[in-house]
Amino acid sequence: NNCYVCTRDGCEEKKDEASHSYDDDFDADCNICGAVREAKNAVAEVNGEKFESLAEAIAAGGEVKLLENASGDGIIIDKNVVIDLNGKTYTFNGTLVGSTGTKSCGFQILEGNTVTIKNGALVMDEAAVRGHDGKTGNNFVIQNYANLTLENVSVKGNSKTSYVVSINSGNVALTGNTSIEGNNVAFDVCKYLSYAAPNVTVNTTGTITG
Repeated sequence: NNCYVCTRDGCEEKKDEASHSYDDDFDADCNICGAVREAKNAVAEVNGEKFESLAEAIAAGGEVKLLENASGDGIIIDKNVVIDLNGKTYTFNGTLVGSTGTKSCGFQILEGNTVTIKNGALVMDEAAVRGHDGKTGNNFVIQNYANLTLENVSVKGNSKTSYVVSINSGNVALTGNTSIEGNNVAFDVCKYLSYAAPNVTVNTTGTITG
């Protein structure tokens, strides 16, 4: 597709022809003529680089910012990353992730990483299904083995959530106005197999219900 430019006011003639120009795949408006196209939707960004999903942004690592309320599958986090939810909500309503035979996590955060999640909400939707059997059932919003900080975050399970936040290793801090809400266990602290025993600091003005 091409656009035509005439520099004379009121002129309807086609004078100069040029290809449409856009900043990137997420830019809908041509910089030359203003023509609107269907562009990719930016859900998150990392240092100004835009991504169509939160999972893609987390995989890039670094400083992740969620740009709008979003939903999708569970995500395995195996990076040092800061996830700024930016006042938005990420809802797990697709296929959950985890280890073989127990793919029942929204976020599974792996050992050896340092992760901060802040300023927004994580919600487990009733529609979420476990990755190992395709069924709804017992699940975890966060299963953690890393050094993790939850700062000003609301974490909410669904009716089938066994543990909203399951802490199996790492140094974990619940800070700011962080809240955890579940119908069963809000969070547990449990050394698992050969992983180092977890240490947890709770210093939040939020509520922990479960």
